[in-house]
Amino acid sequence: MANFGLRLPNPVGLVTDTVLGADVPSAPALTISELTGSQRSVTLRGRALPYRPVAWSARMRTKLTWYQGNPVATQQVLGPELAPTTLQGTWKDRFMYGAEAGNDGAIVVNGDPTEIRSAEAAVALMYELLQSGNRLRVIWGQEVREGVLVEFEANYDRQQDIQWRAEFEWASRGDGERRQLETPQGPDDLLKAQNALDDFLGFVSEDMARAFNAQLLDTVDSVRESVGVAFGALRTLNTVVATPSSVVGAVSQAAGSIRRELTEEIGRLTESSAVGARAGASVTARAASLMVVESDRRTAARRAADVRATVLALDRQVQARAVPEQVRVVPVPADTSLYTLSSRYYGSPDFAGFLARVNGLDTALAPAGFQLRVPPRPVVDDAGNGSC
Repeated sequence: MANFGLRLPNPVGLVTDTVLGADVPSAPALTISELTGSQRSVTLRGRALPYRPVAWSARMRTKLTWYQGNPVATQQVLGPELAPTTLQGTWKDRFMYGAEAGNDGAIVVNGDPTEIRSAEAAVALMYELLQSGNRLRVIWGQEVREGVLVEFEANYDRQQDIQWRAEFEWASRGDGERRQLETPQGPDDLLKAQNALDDFLGFVSEDMARAFNAQLLDTVDSVRESVGVAFGALRTLNTVVATPSSVVGAVSQAAGSIRRELTEEIGRLTESSAVGARAGASVTARAASLMVVESDRRTAARRAADVRATVLALDRQVQARAVPEQVRVVPVPADTSLYTLSSRYYGSPDFAGFLARVNGLDTALAPAGFQLRVPPRPVVDDAGNGSC
């Protein structure tokens, strides 16, 4: 099929000539979350993202020993080791916030796209992450790492244009978070995780209740209220075409509250020593009681961690839905209705006409082999029509 030109709005609102069939890859947002300390969540997107490619490498540590006179060495496997990762890019004031950033911040802090409005503010934020020494979780696409920011460098072309480089040293691949990424979460998953925590607390041992439940129940009551807010906001997404900013804000605020409260409670449950059994109990009874309390508090910590992981995964999904990826080109494997493709990429069939217009199609069917251009999710005007 011959290439032909289309004039389409680009991600910063300027009309450019684009050749259909050109490979315009999408770029998922990069999220840096503090697992300790202030527990901020920082999301880089659009022109704030690092340059690609980025190397995520690992190696197996081994110990090779050669013995005198033996032509075959012994090799001891010591375990995998993650190599440091270096990210680098350029931050420019005009792409941080405002018209050229799509009136939405390129760097989002705790769900707020307006906090970072300049390149210098972005640099200051990274220095704060470095100086805090907090353990970080970095997620970019399907890559998940946990570790520490060990070096950050800012090179000023001028105050408005700053080249930057950040080096992370990793301690793990964040396997628990990876499982959450691989399985899309929904409102019912959040409710299920909360119910599991509630059910467990209804059957804890008497000693566990005496040792931990007073403060734990206060925390769970507060978390349950935040879960209700998040659940209600998430359910509304099934009834709207575009993601309202009020829904994004409600989910992010609830997720932040849940993250802070449960992280503190999980730390208390996992770091505290079990208290002694009731006075007068035999040595055997005291030992059995301690074992039960230890088991209960670890289970409570796991249930709380499930709630936290689920709500944070949902928060990222809402953010991704509200902030579409850059323009991408998708090959259509077989004749497919534009209504189906609209539902797949925009969450609603209402943008079939929009896809037809930007791809120069005069029917509601994309033929097999067609290189479908999928721009960011369009804004919905008062008439309900999608447009860039």
